[in-house]
Amino acid sequence: MKKITFLLICLLTITMASAQLTSVALVGSGTEQGWPADPQEDADKMTSNDSENWTITDIKLLDGAIKFRGNDSWDLPYNWGGTDFPSGTATVDGPGINVTGGIYNVSFNSTSRVYSFQFVNHINISIIGDATPGGWETDTDMSTTDGINYNLEGITLIAGNLKFRGNHSWTLPYNWGATDFPSGVAVKDTDGIVVPSDGKYNITFNINTAAYSFNSTLDTDNLDITSFSVYPNPSKFSWNIKSEQTMKSVKVFNVLGKQVLSLKTESNLISIDNNSLGKGVYFAQIKSDLGVSSLKLIKE
Repeated sequence: MKKITFLLICLLTITMASAQLTSVALVGSGTEQGWPADPQEDADKMTSNDSENWTITDIKLLDGAIKFRGNDSWDLPYNWGGTDFPSGTATVDGPGINVTGGIYNVSFNSTSRVYSFQFVNHINISIIGDATPGGWETDTDMSTTDGINYNLEGITLIAGNLKFRGNHSWTLPYNWGATDFPSGVAVKDTDGIVVPSDGKYNITFNINTAAYSFNSTLDTDNLDITSFSVYPNPSKFSWNIKSEQTMKSVKVFNVLGKQVLSLKTESNLISIDNNSLGKGVYFAQIKSDLGVSSLKLIKE
């Protein structure tokens, strides 16, 4: 009998050791990863200094259900849900906590099972890159009123690359690039967006959908894009640009933002020889006494 008892104690000790809590993560339809497709490693892991008090900061959650689960597994007892939001006491194998989408700091105690979702008004979203005023060293902050839609008005950009990022840091998931200009959907941790020509822009960015847009604005209210015309366009040999204002200079950029042609003028009509250029899309930056504008050019 003593031997059996001893063996049971040993087995219980081994079982408890193997069930030690090593990680806690947020999972569910309220996370970007969604409900686990096991086997998987949970993405939204919390951190802890004592394996009891767990936290995660500035996490973007969606409208949906959230559970806390340990060790990347549904094995009990490290599977907790609840009925109260934004705070409450979780139960083992309880229902998903219904969360309202937003940016949150989340805490969870794996012993008392007390949890809290603290809404963060918004994270800081900025643009950074050699196309921006601060280069790759200094962020240019965007503004927001709802923590979802961000904008930046009348910002001067130069031909080059830029990225969107959060909290002045490259930490994922708040680090976005893309391949499309002037609008598209940004992708996490990819190459910068190419701004093809110098100019002033109104920029928008949605943190939930990652949709962005760059709308060219004018240095003055008097310069109107309709006052310019280009012909032929597409063109095999040359473009003719006609303006209602006297043009001072025309610079042509490729889609990578590299300047390929530059001409000075004091006329309302200029011809641009494009024989040296390969087939593709280009952008003309036109300066006049009234301001700056850009036109799309196509070489056949």
